Amino acid sequence: MKKIKFSQIVTALSLAIVAGSAFFISNQINKENTTPEDTGALFGGVPENGYPFAGFMLTEKPDGDVALCGINIVSKTKGVSAAHCLEDGFSTIYPVLGEYRRTFKRDAIDFSNASMSPDYGGMISVKDAGIHDVSVIEFGEEVNLSEYAQIAAPKIGCDYYIVGYGTNEQGLLVQRMGGDVCIKTIEDARFEIERSSTFFCGGDSGSGIYEKDTNNLVGVVSAYSPAGDCKSATRFFAGRVDVEAEFIFSGESGRTDPLVLDESIVDEDDSIAKINPFDTEKGQTIGDLTQDQIELVTAVFLFVSVIATIASAFLIFLYIVARIFKR
Repeated sequence: MKKIKFSQIVTALSLAIVAGSAFFISNQINKENTTPEDTGALFGGVPENGYPFAGFMLTEKPDGDVALCGINIVSKTKGVSAAHCLEDGFSTIYPVLGEYRRTFKRDAIDFSNASMSPDYGGMISVKDAGIHDVSVIEFGEEVNLSEYAQIAAPKIGCDYYIVGYGTNEQGLLVQRMGGDVCIKTIEDARFEIERSSTFFCGGDSGSGIYEKDTNNLVGVVSAYSPAGDCKSATRFFAGRVDVEAEFIFSGESGRTDPLVLDESIVDEDDSIAKINPFDTEKGQTIGDLTQDQIELVTAVFLFVSVIATIASAFLIFLYIVARIFKR
């Protein structure tokens, strides 16, 4: 039987210490910086690395809650999202491009101002869903991209694509996903998306609906009906951006006042779900670590790793010395 050398035991122990340290620190990060389990997002989609002008934004509300929505960069200084992402008020907004990451505060585009379409009156039922549900997010710095989302008019058909973030059917959190969708009907200020293998859920509000493989933005995700589990929803709505072009590019501010809506009068079958919130009321948080906290965690991990390495080297040294004196 082959004997296990002392040095091999020491090496294995060292690796175990380092791995355990990494796991512990990672676990602490997740405790401090988690995402809700029921935010929902694009179902039936695939990981999406294209459409660089499509991102996400996290809106901090005055009551401390945080909401996730999509954002679409239409110029160096403006992005477009859903109006209902702002209807409860906001203290600040963190717009971010690319994959979701916990350092979103550090990586966010500088936020300047935001407002809802002046024609948006809130949504409490199917008859309101998607109508003028468009907002403009203004940046405090220029965002330089090779191309920007371009406002376009929708047409009935299936040559459309959505990019969203959040939990999908595999339970993956805030992963950037994309999927094909079909526009079923078009009205003056909204359109309805056909229920298919790809559909949106909580966390996808404001996500862009594009002509496939182009930067032509025709709408932003708004709501589904009836309210409840999105997997049981039968109708999906989006706000048209082409009818809001003047508001988007005029430079004039829209509505900024929080809306107070009485949703108790809505029949259950006519109810809608505004699909942007994180469920912070269940004690979960989307708040990310500060830069100081990130640096502290990194320093602790490096310190533990160095100590483990030094301890391993010292034990190996003792082993070698002992072997020498035995000769």
